Amino acid sequence: MQHISEQTRAGGMLRPAEAARFLGVSIQSLYRWSAQGRLPRPLKIGPRTSGWKLADLQAYLDRMEQEAGGAA
Repeated sequence: MQHISEQTRAGGMLRPAEAARFLGVSIQSLYRWSAQGRLPRPLKIGPRTSGWKLADLQAYLDRMEQEAGGAA
C-alpha cells in the first residue's frame, strides 16, 4: 500500500491522483473502472473536486486479494 498522509487518513477521502497512486493505476484507469462499475463512482467533495473514500478503495483491494487467493 502506498503511503497515505495523516490528513488524508483522518479525512478518509482520496483525490483522483491519490486514489490512482493508492491502487497503482493511472487516473484514466481509475475513472474507467468507476464507469465500468469495478469501483464506486467518485463523490463530490467540492465545486471542482471529487474523490473516493479510502475505505471503499481498501475494500476493493481486499476483494481482489480474496478473489486471487481463491483462484489459486
